[in-house]
Amino acid sequence: MSRHHLLVGSWRLDRWIVVDAAGERPSPYFGGKQAGYVVYGPDGICAMHLEHADRALRRDDDPSSAGDDEIVAATRGVLSYMARYVLDEEHDRLVHTIFACTWPNWVGMQQTRYVEACAQHLTLRTPPVAREGLVTFAELAFTRVRATPRSSGA
Repeated sequence: MSRHHLLVGSWRLDRWIVVDAAGERPSPYFGGKQAGYVVYGPDGICAMHLEHADRALRRDDDPSSAGDDEIVAATRGVLSYMARYVLDEEHDRLVHTIFACTWPNWVGMQQTRYVEACAQHLTLRTPPVAREGLVTFAELAFTRVRATPRSSGA
């Protein structure tokens, strides 16, 4: 039986850490001040938004009036993308094929995430990556978001 149904839904980020290949030295991304969501639809489309939780408010509410310095400040510490996803249950992994992203170089790329999912918790891990002589992977842990009943008014 497919486990796809465990993935479908909305998930709130609880933790985003970077771990070395030996499983040691976990360091929280954005200094532990993180916020984010991922939504997996039954149609094979996902949306992910991750951000530094302490981003400063801008001068006003109109993004079109922002200067270059405000645009850089508002987008630094943000990663968002939309993707088609395929769950490879045999290998416990997801493949995201990105079609829109705040980091334009990722558009058209495939991002693999190893996945563990149950009714209330979702964990995504990146494959190991070597940077500056250190091999690390990222681990993101999410909790399922439950819908709240809508009020009958308005």
